[in-house]
Amino acid sequence: MPAVAPSVSRLRILFRQRALNTSTALSELQPKEELIFVSVFSIATYCGGIEANRIARDKILARLQSQHPGRNTSVTALVDLRQTYWARVHPGVKIDMERSADMLAGSAFHDAFSWKVSSEEWIEQSVSYQDISGRIDIFEDRPLELKTTKTLVEPHELKNLRPSYIEQLGMYCAMVEKPDGHILIYNRGPGRPLIGASVHFNDIRGIQKEMVHRRDQLWDALDKKDPSQLPACPWKGRSCTYEGICDCSQGTATYPIADLADIQEDRTLEEDFSTRFKEAPTSEPDGLRINDLVYPRKAFFRSQEKTGDVSLSEKLATLESMAARREFKYRGLGAPGELTSRPVQLGAVSGRVDFHEGRTLWIAKSGFTKPVERYRLTSALEHGMLRLGFNAALANKGRSRLVVHYPQVPDDRSKVMVYDFTWTDLRPIQEEVQKRSETLVTAIATGDHRELPMCPKWMCKNCEHSKNCLLLSQDV
Repeated sequence: MPAVAPSVSRLRILFRQRALNTSTALSELQPKEELIFVSVFSIATYCGGIEANRIARDKILARLQSQHPGRNTSVTALVDLRQTYWARVHPGVKIDMERSADMLAGSAFHDAFSWKVSSEEWIEQSVSYQDISGRIDIFEDRPLELKTTKTLVEPHELKNLRPSYIEQLGMYCAMVEKPDGHILIYNRGPGRPLIGASVHFNDIRGIQKEMVHRRDQLWDALDKKDPSQLPACPWKGRSCTYEGICDCSQGTATYPIADLADIQEDRTLEEDFSTRFKEAPTSEPDGLRINDLVYPRKAFFRSQEKTGDVSLSEKLATLESMAARREFKYRGLGAPGELTSRPVQLGAVSGRVDFHEGRTLWIAKSGFTKPVERYRLTSALEHGMLRLGFNAALANKGRSRLVVHYPQVPDDRSKVMVYDFTWTDLRPIQEEVQKRSETLVTAIATGDHRELPMCPKWMCKNCEHSKNCLLLSQDV
């Protein structure tokens, strides 16, 4: 393919092997890797006024940090009575955003994973026992508790490191009078991604009595507004949400239900669910997605992969990321009348665009340790802005809203920022959508990705496709 000469309206892109941290000269490149000039589209050109919307930000933060204790006594409420007590007595106390994000990610992953692997052998059902309620995952007639963790926890370590997992499973087993259950852990850190354990409880009747006792303790404390007789809290000294409200004077937390458990490693369970997840049908739509145009090179290499080339860890991480983003969106922005969506299509590109309070919406997650200054948004968060612009172009809507989640920012009030935008002209953005769509379709058909716009530099450092990509970088 001949090189394309640069012009005033086109910025020059030069080869260099940044992902490999080498200094290969242009003269050392193979002939087929000749210098190519790729058109660079600047979304900043069409971005009008940018306003920080603190009112919307405060509403989103309040929803994400709020606690909603149910009217009934749930199994999760009985796992930690002191936390449950203070959540009901002081519902206005906000949990910190880091813990809130972990909780959202955990619940979102549970729902997404359950849906992915559900079958005749896996069902979810509501159960109740002595005014205690819960929703139990049942696998092959045994209760199954699905958990997520940031570090590898082996089955023999559960009693010491995660006794609450066993306590919760034990109560579920007691509610359906099954002495045996499963724990399946998704490990998002190093090591194997799924850890399976089979658990046998020696005294189901004893667990039932313990549940009723805990229920009565909670009700009595709420009636008397006195938590002094409640068991010790495991969060003592661990950045407890109620530090300064609770006196935390009840000694060391105990786990009498976990003490009744015999735990065995269950590699068969791990292998079974690994296979189920890998073989589950994909729900991805045909054609190009909107995000494929933001990162067209990743879309190209993904189209070249065989299904078996993607590891279980990568698939699980992708599922968790998508599920956590959905949970963040619906929990923080999904109040009635605020959040809507509609399908859009332009050529080979199709998808759904979200709207928040009438503005096209995109939610970005940033690893920065402090929020980006407003005047730097179009450069520091360029690809998030690009997606927002493409949403606006596809929906033909000139007003947009960008919500940025900063999990690494220490100050809770700055972990979420909201910005409102107007676009000066949607037509060039629509033309860029069409151009990228056509270029990507051609690249996939020919197997030549060299004219595709590049990913941001930070993404290229650890990209699994760096050796096969042409290793272009922007020298601007």
